[in-house]
Amino acid sequence: VLIVGIKIDLKKTAALWGCIYLFLSIGPFMFWLLPLSLFLAISLGVIFLITLKLWQIGQLVLTKDRVLLFVLFLLYIIHLALPLWGHSFDWSKIFVFSPLLCIIFWEDSIYYKLFRLFRKWMIFFAFFSIVVFILFALGATFDTIPHYEIDGGLISIVKRNVIYYVYGPVVVASNCVYPLLDVMFVRACGPFLEPGHLAIILGFLVAIENILYQKYSIILLICGFLTFSPAFYIIFILICLYNIYYNCQR
Repeated sequence: VLIVGIKIDLKKTAALWGCIYLFLSIGPFMFWLLPLSLFLAISLGVIFLITLKLWQIGQLVLTKDRVLLFVLFLLYIIHLALPLWGHSFDWSKIFVFSPLLCIIFWEDSIYYKLFRLFRKWMIFFAFFSIVVFILFALGATFDTIPHYEIDGGLISIVKRNVIYYVYGPVVVASNCVYPLLDVMFVRACGPFLEPGHLAIILGFLVAIENILYQKYSIILLICGFLTFSPAFYIIFILICLYNIYYNCQR
């Protein structure tokens, strides 16, 4: 695609903005005290324009299965926003999830690019989470490592008295450190609010790696276990059971 004399790889651009949208929707600490809705609105607008351009050049996948998935997603998003069970109408749910309605029709090649890019981002965060875990295990404390503090009370979705210590690209919550004998165990949070959030993301990444590449990223695997979250352990057990079943069938 040529825009003002500049050649743009539309599929790579789509994968990049899809990755940005996915990362923003998970809520990393970089945007806790910023107007996240503004950044989501920008990504929504860009994803819509990219989808429109893909449609114009005939590179959207308009199959029955994808149309059905579009309808199911749309109904589910409306369901989340409706004023049911005592909740008021929440238009933000429509706002947050609407980019998915565009991404559904993208080609598989864009999904692969998106996954590889998001996987690299998460390997980056996982690596630093492992480094922070090792430093605490070797005797470091909250204050001995250069950091920046975020009061959990300033974050609207945090209801408890928690301090988040930012160490470079990752955070450590004050309630996620546990002393055992003379060792301090720090649950890996990555750039997210809780270890459970990181655990689920890493679990799905490892599962997709297993299907696409028949191998795992060691960094993602180690960091997943360092979340000490049952979510990652359950997903990993399911992956192992899948591999056993697949090998028996083969």
